[in-house]
Amino acid sequence: NFTTVQAAVDAVGVLSQKRTIIWINTGIYFEKIIVPRTKPNITFQGQGFTSTAIVWNDTANSSHGTFYSGSVQVFAANFIAKNISFMNVAPFPSPGDVGAQAVAIRIGGDQAAFWGCGFFGAQ
Repeated sequence: NFTTVQAAVDAVGVLSQKRTIIWINTGIYFEKIIVPRTKPNITFQGQGFTSTAIVWNDTANSSHGTFYSGSVQVFAANFIAKNISFMNVAPFPSPGDVGAQAVAIRIGGDQAAFWGCGFFGAQ
């Protein structure tokens, strides 16, 4: 049992060839999560995209650019997510705002898959 999703990711073995399932209970998890490339084969298993969410609030201006504003950033290969929502709840930009992009999830690894997930951000 871990108190944060990031702590569970951090506990996964480096370069593990076996799939690791991180069971995420119903709730809203307000944290920025990074899955480094050294942690392949991770599954985030939520309890439903309307009842399990990972939420953060960075924008392109607050995080060194659009690519780093993602609430969840996955650089590892073979990432899977099931029955969970990824949300960036930064204030919705006004028309013409510059640097207000708010990415829900960024995938930088190969072969990611999503089933029954929600994605909420702002462009």
